[in-house]
Amino acid sequence: MENASTIDLYNFVKYSTPDECLQILQAEREEQVAAGSENPIDVDAIMKEIMARKERYQKSYKMTVQLKGEFSTNRVWLFEKEILPGESLKVKNHSPDGFLWGYGGSGPAQLALAICIEMFGVDKAMEVYQNFKWKHISGLPRQDFELDITVDIP
Repeated sequence: MENASTIDLYNFVKYSTPDECLQILQAEREEQVAAGSENPIDVDAIMKEIMARKERYQKSYKMTVQLKGEFSTNRVWLFEKEILPGESLKVKNHSPDGFLWGYGGSGPAQLALAICIEMFGVDKAMEVYQNFKWKHISGLPRQDFELDITVDIP
């Protein structure tokens, strides 16, 4: 999305109606055009992204997930796919040293955020990852693990 870096999609999704989003985006585009921008925002593309995110954000989830953790390396797999901290660190930097589990600190918060982003997308993840951490990550053994957990996110 061109020039969307100034648009706070998370807050649009969480707090604004589609009509409010459209009005704000159209006003932003008009300001950019008036200022002579060669690349004004693409209102249609941004609205499409906002609507897709709203749909994911409002959805509730109930599923069983397979988690595996290797304590010596702090590596974690969700359904046999390794979860890496890079994407979650871009969203919120709790622990630049990586993932941990078995307590309620910054490493478990980063892990919970990364897992939630993978499962639900950024917007829903930001809403639920702290509860996910306390419910599912903080109680894991501080050792290697492999288990199925039932996730129920309203």
